[in-house]
Amino acid sequence: MNPASNGRRVLVLEPDDQLASAISDALREATPEIAIDRTRNLEEAQNAVVDTKPDLFVLDLDAATDLSKDFLYDLRTSHPDARAIVLTGVHLAAARERTAGLGAIHLLEKPFPHAAFVDLVQALLQPET
Repeated sequence: MNPASNGRRVLVLEPDDQLASAISDALREATPEIAIDRTRNLEEAQNAVVDTKPDLFVLDLDAATDLSKDFLYDLRTSHPDARAIVLTGVHLAAARERTAGLGAIHLLEKPFPHAAFVDLVQALLQPET
């Protein structure tokens, strides 16, 4: 068993089934034993984080039109040690402005290279030494 994946959880907020499947495949490639909780909208994501403690959030900023800065702030407050990857199809500067001041949030512009996503996930879920 890969020690980096032992007990690791990720919450994916992605309404598009095809993109959610690609994200899940990349997550499993990066960390084979990871538990993935997939949500399709903000309400599902808010309900999911009540009962789980994800180590990583993968959030599609564009597809989840109701994804607000307040939700991101709440995630940072309730899960301060979790990392976040925010996916966006808009120019990164606009996404950075939307997520400014929220801490450890990594932005990836869609479409993003599969290998770059896998590398980022591995880096973010690496055990602290």
